[in-house]
Amino acid sequence: MLKKEFKLPIQSFPKNSSKTIKGKFLLLKIIDNQKDYSRFNTIISSKYNKKATQRNILKRAIFNTLRLNWDLILFKKDVLIIINSQIAKESNIEDITKELLKLVFTIK
Repeated sequence: MLKKEFKLPIQSFPKNSSKTIKGKFLLLKIIDNQKDYSRFNTIISSKYNKKATQRNILKRAIFNTLRLNWDLILFKKDVLIIINSQIAKESNIEDITKELLKLVFTIK
């Protein structure tokens, strides 16, 4: 899991003024921040899976992937990760985390 300081409060994220990067499973919304580090958070709809435990497993996998690659994340931005629930249902967690890394490393 990420430290609390690296988690983005979703309520403070603006709705309209953000850059977006779209992948097969994920949508990343990005804005600049005034911190010396990046902050991340995820939105996983109940359409992905009705069970909260399954959604939390995916959220933990995403945060763990970010934590393990934290030294390579050099930008200072706030990133909101939104799961495309219809497509992600048919995939596994490894595919989603691989795509996450691919998309995160395209952010400048």
